[in-house]
Amino acid sequence: MFENVLLVTDGSPGAARCAEQCAQLAATLRCHLQILHVTAPLPAVQLAADLIEGGEVERRASERAAECLDSAARIAAGHGVRVSTHHVVDARSAIAIVEEARRYGCHLIVMHGHAGEARSLRNVARDVILEGDTPVMVFP
Repeated sequence: MFENVLLVTDGSPGAARCAEQCAQLAATLRCHLQILHVTAPLPAVQLAADLIEGGEVERRASERAAECLDSAARIAAGHGVRVSTHHVVDARSAIAIVEEARRYGCHLIVMHGHAGEARSLRNVARDVILEGDTPVMVFP
């Protein structure tokens, strides 16, 4: 039933714990794990700094996304789980997550809810649940 699972990561310690639990689940289900990192577009001030610094701010943002994805992929690989990684730049995090789940035919979305930060849970996980039609598992 859950052949393809989307794991959303942001590089936080909670997201790493979520990745560990999701990797164990994926190994048990023998499913393919799509790992997604969503980055908001650079604000105008950062874009101006990028013009001055020659793309340094954008490079650092891309490197941060790659580090987050690589970390989650290593966790999954440690459990023998097949992995694909994806990085999306979009100001609408929840919509981007829902669209990526549809694009890759995911049967489940797994994400860290940042329980200590109710605003994050309310703004992203809640919106993913409301905007999409894919089941969502939220880890505290």
